[in-house]
Amino acid sequence: MGFRYAEVTGLTSAPSLEDFTGEVFHTGFRRAGAFACSDPLLTRLQQNIQWSHRSNTMGIPTDCPQRDERCGYTGDMQFFMPTALYNGGLAAFMHKWLTDLCADSQFPDGRFKDHAPDFGMNGGVVGWGEAGVICPYLCYKTYGDTANIQAHLPAMKRFADYLIATANPDHTRGPDCVGLGDWLHMGGGASLEVIGSAYYAYILSLIAEMADAVGDRQAAEQYGGQAAAARAAFSENYLLPDGRVKDSSLTGFALALTMDLVPPDKLEALSAAFAEEVKAQNYRLTTGFLGTPRLLMALGQIGRHDLAERLLMQRECPSWLYPVTVGATTVWERWNGWTKEKGFENPGMNSFNHFAFGSVGEYFFRHILGISQPPEGRGFSAFRIAPVIPDCLTWAAGSYEGIGGRIEVRWEKADGKVRLDVIVPANTTAEIYLPAGAAGSPAAYLEKGEKGFFCGAGKYRFDFSCT
Repeated sequence: MGFRYAEVTGLTSAPSLEDFTGEVFHTGFRRAGAFACSDPLLTRLQQNIQWSHRSNTMGIPTDCPQRDERCGYTGDMQFFMPTALYNGGLAAFMHKWLTDLCADSQFPDGRFKDHAPDFGMNGGVVGWGEAGVICPYLCYKTYGDTANIQAHLPAMKRFADYLIATANPDHTRGPDCVGLGDWLHMGGGASLEVIGSAYYAYILSLIAEMADAVGDRQAAEQYGGQAAAARAAFSENYLLPDGRVKDSSLTGFALALTMDLVPPDKLEALSAAFAEEVKAQNYRLTTGFLGTPRLLMALGQIGRHDLAERLLMQRECPSWLYPVTVGATTVWERWNGWTKEKGFENPGMNSFNHFAFGSVGEYFFRHILGISQPPEGRGFSAFRIAPVIPDCLTWAAGSYEGIGGRIEVRWEKADGKVRLDVIVPANTTAEIYLPAGAAGSPAAYLEKGEKGFFCGAGKYRFDFSCT
């Protein structure tokens, strides 16, 4: 059982601290990622994310370590996995758990269950069952290994066939699909119909890509065609003329953008409406388990790192940093698990060690450090360094040790000047973008078609202005 405090009774005299030893116990994955920055609260948040990751990795990715959800909830791992893959070397762990999920936890009709290993609970909830496709895909992109695809593509195709068979004739999923919505959102969610239809199009596109990667051309064409129809249906049914997403707040925008559901002719209006919705939510985090992992990624996608920074650095509840300001050492299940005004939220379901909202860690690596892959990349053999230089930080440093070696990044700014140091490991290449003159946004720089510096293995230093 996970714990933060231990109580000792029955002693005749007070013990000393040296009388006790704390043993950290979890599945033995190596630490792959490190991140620190000039803001101590943000650095502490990264440490909290890593603690929640470690204490919820016990042969399976558990929901929390201290109550009746010590089981392999599939959705929680799906939401957190991009961050988990930056922080830990999980190839062996995921290979084993994907067998639990894809081979041993599937209903006869093709739905994936909500827990892996399954223990007889109900399943098929939107956002949870999709882990059976999204998690193998993320492993493939991170490690470049098609073994999991080869092993589990038949199960993924059965899931796709179930989705197609139960979808509406217009290639959307109706409000009758099973789901929890944007779980634990605080006003920033989306309707179940929008969530289900977004995941439907996204899942089909991922299966088509994975099928193509292992040479299954027939499946790639079949599911690729279905995905195209579902994307068009999403645009027609849920992307409104004024740029809003139907029946949605922040989560609808985040899903639509990060799941590639916004056609070019609607991007400008949607981006403007998205920014207005962030403002309408008073720059607070009101998204739930489904929207939160994709929120800052979506803002970065439209070049609005200024809004991402404002959300990230918010210290009032609900926010990532509020728990840190009141002494949290792990990530909370609820934004309002404890507040100064109310005290504890519902004690029946109020974990203080959940990793789902720790999904913000992906932003630290992908944007603040700038370590990512191009869309076609896999295995980090060729990668990008495109750091954001936010106003709120004076330096950031970190590393990611992929299968090709250790990538290191450090930047520091003073008096309008930035120094960027990058280490590119052997047998890899890096494309390095400098955000000079782009308001701290490498996304805007890339959209202009500017070419980066192409670098082989070695140490590199760049000095530049950033206004």
